[in-house]
Amino acid sequence: MLQGSLLTVLIVLVFACLLTMLFFWRQSGWFVQWLKGSMGFTLLLIAILLAFSASDLWSYHTASVGKVVANVSIYQLGDQSYDVTITDGDGHEFRSMVRGDQWQLDVRLIRWQGPGAANEPQVLYRLHRLSGRYLQLEQERSQERSAFDLQQSRWIDVWQLLSGYSLWLKAEQGRAQFMPLVNGAMFAIHADIQGVVAHPMNDVAQQAMQRDW
Repeated sequence: MLQGSLLTVLIVLVFACLLTMLFFWRQSGWFVQWLKGSMGFTLLLIAILLAFSASDLWSYHTASVGKVVANVSIYQLGDQSYDVTITDGDGHEFRSMVRGDQWQLDVRLIRWQGPGAANEPQVLYRLHRLSGRYLQLEQERSQERSAFDLQQSRWIDVWQLLSGYSLWLKAEQGRAQFMPLVNGAMFAIHADIQGVVAHPMNDVAQQAMQRDW
């Protein structure tokens, strides 16, 4: 609902800019001619920025309680080296070689804080980054860190524009806690209005979670 409402508003604003441009272009007179050049360019630029913003918001999804936003599968390639496959809710796969002992998935969240937010919280999410880390401090400092961007904005990053501002839309970074890198482990990532949580999905992952990490 939040995504649809935001996209509708942006599309209406784009058409409003284009119709205003059309209105000015049909007028005559020296002042209007000058106004065509200045206002026309400004409105066109605004319309393009709004269209790009709508395109970026389209890459987000609505979070809900109990919704699985991604599944994570882990297969060991070598010593402290793992092939990590992330499958999102649309079936898209992201594969990366992660080094270390633990992995973490970052999710970008856009939270509605405007009217009605207290009664009906609404959050949009998008997978952002997969990273790994070593448990040994010496390795963490000396070894190469693994970090991979999963989904990126093409033209305009709405999340980045909202970051740092207290508006009706608030940009947040949701991070699942670090989970063990173990051969054959499978995890499910849940994102809702509370944040991001990783849950073990098979015996291998459950046994790994019981160890002292």
